[in-house]
Amino acid sequence: MCCRGREPIKLWVATSKAYNSAQYVESNGFKHIYYTTQDRQSIGMLYKGRVDILIRSELVLQQLAEKYGHDFSKLIKLANVVELNNELSIAFSHGSDPALVNRFRQAYLYLQNSGELDQLRQTWRVYDDMPLSTNH
Repeated sequence: MCCRGREPIKLWVATSKAYNSAQYVESNGFKHIYYTTQDRQSIGMLYKGRVDILIRSELVLQQLAEKYGHDFSKLIKLANVVELNNELSIAFSHGSDPALVNRFRQAYLYLQNSGELDQLRQTWRVYDDMPLSTNH
């Protein structure tokens, strides 16, 4: 993170130890890290210029900015952090009540067939969702 003949650029990043972004910044050479306990603290530090970077999804940043009264349009997207993009799943243990698992599957199929799942995807900007597996 430096240029020839120039002093290294110090970029400060805010993250929570509870987030996978903490491990990402630690393992990718970030040296100036503020560990926060609340999203409000992280986004406040960004808008006050106390940190330079937050690693969150664009949707989450927009929601945090709006929730805490900040102007989202003042943020600049630097890059996609593909290493942190992960598919979320819902899992049941082998010992789960089969009736509960079946009720969940039926509820999911209802959301899918009624169009509500597509509405949720549009609302939350989730476009690459995989269908629920019926294998067990």
